[in-house]
Amino acid sequence: MSFGQSEPDPTRQIRKLTIDHSVKLNEIENPWKPSVLDRTPKTETEKLVSQFRSILNKLTEQKFEILVARVHELHLESDDLLDTTIKMAIEKAVNEPTFCELYAKFIKRIWFDENKVKVNSLCLREFENQNEAKYLDERERLQRDIANARNEGKEGLKNQLEDQYLLMKRRYVGVNRLNGHLADTNSLFSSVQELLRRSTEEALESFCVVLSFAGRDLEREKDLGELFRRVAQLVEGRKTTLRIRFMLENLVSQRENNWEARKPHSF
Repeated sequence: MSFGQSEPDPTRQIRKLTIDHSVKLNEIENPWKPSVLDRTPKTETEKLVSQFRSILNKLTEQKFEILVARVHELHLESDDLLDTTIKMAIEKAVNEPTFCELYAKFIKRIWFDENKVKVNSLCLREFENQNEAKYLDERERLQRDIANARNEGKEGLKNQLEDQYLLMKRRYVGVNRLNGHLADTNSLFSSVQELLRRSTEEALESFCVVLSFAGRDLEREKDLGELFRRVAQLVEGRKTTLRIRFMLENLVSQRENNWEARKPHSF
């Protein structure tokens, strides 16, 4: 027998241990979470904003009335809440063009009775903040970088330029589309005049998009003759891209057809 060891006691019983899964470990009431993961609203305002965001994300035609009622139950009445939630709705409308008309309808129902001036002011600010000059400066900078880059770096810079352009254009057209749904007649007429005056590709696309759904109502109160004489000059002068020229021609046809859009051919 080795030193320090003893023979096992044959009479000693060995108990089998069982784990009680119902027993919980002690838990901290408010465990620490990294700030990136801890997104629990801290204040009543944050809770209301979170609830409003959830409603916006669920908005459909089928749920429209139910969700409008839920927004009214939130009592979004303070200036901060009004500014924040209106801007959130505007962002959704601008960034999701397929549902822009639905979000515009939602904005009108929620805010136009008492806060139409604030809504129009925020929309106008978005419209005025579309700084084409700033974008063009950035595009020129990237083009210079592309020209000076080594061959292996040029493709990445070209992709960056293309992505930047697509994001800018989507937002630009989105803001104008929303403005077309929300603006009063005088403001809308001024907006489409300005778009046609600019005559950039983005402005002309926005001009066509807005008048495709707002032209009928606008022409009931405003003379659009001068605008469409300018459109004819652009088409005949072939000073635009083929894509924009096609959009302008379609718009002219729609107007001649009492603002009814062309129906696609069935084969």
